[in-house]
Amino acid sequence: MFAIEIEQKITGRGHMEFQDILEGLWGFLVAFLIYVGCVMIVYYLKKLLVHLRASRPKR
Repeated sequence: MFAIEIEQKITGRGHMEFQDILEGLWGFLVAFLIYVGCVMIVYYLKKLLVHLRASRPKR
């Protein structure tokens, strides 16, 4: 999206609005934060499982 807006500005064709750019960046930021959140959840779940397995008494 952002590349399309830049191209429209450079070539002078199309209708570019600053609000379009902001919405595109906002969408990217939200998607990135969701991705980082998922990665962190998986990381800490793995860490918790390793800790629980290590603390289990051995027979």
